[in-house]
Amino acid sequence: MNPIQTTNSQIGINLLQDKALGALQSNTSGGQQQPGAVLDSFGQIMQNSMEKVNTLQAEASKAINTYATGGPVPLHQVMVSFEKASLALDLTMQVRNKVLQAYQEVSHLSV
Repeated sequence: MNPIQTTNSQIGINLLQDKALGALQSNTSGGQQQPGAVLDSFGQIMQNSMEKVNTLQAEASKAINTYATGGPVPLHQVMVSFEKASLALDLTMQVRNKVLQAYQEVSHLSV
């Protein structure tokens, strides 16, 4: 991964962490906390992120197919949509790896 992709991935991870922290704070600042509220917020954030990645991949695929069949799509637009989808997928994999790593750390804690 080149330095630009690493920086973009780190920015994306920081944004996702900020969203999760904001959801956590909004759920805990209102006094009585409901048991599943934080998990629902995190799950919703992850679901929205996965939908965005899927949308970006579908747009890139459509642009590639349109360009390949001689459609009116400039090559630079195809490359930009492909790179957006690629970076989104890389970010998703990085978040997945961090979540799995955190889960493994928590599961190894002794109570």
